[in-house]
Amino acid sequence: WKELEKENREFFEAYSVEREHRRSRAQDAEAKRIIRQMVKDSDS
Repeated sequence: WKELEKENREFFEAYSVEREHRRSRAQDAEAKRIIRQMVKDSDS
């Protein structure tokens, strides 16, 4: 049982880290999109 708890904890910790990385990448992509739009709008 202890081994199963350890495996579950390791899995969910890794899952949490990966989910946070994906959210961070999505936020970065959105920030880049906004900046590109602002630059494009200022060129007009």
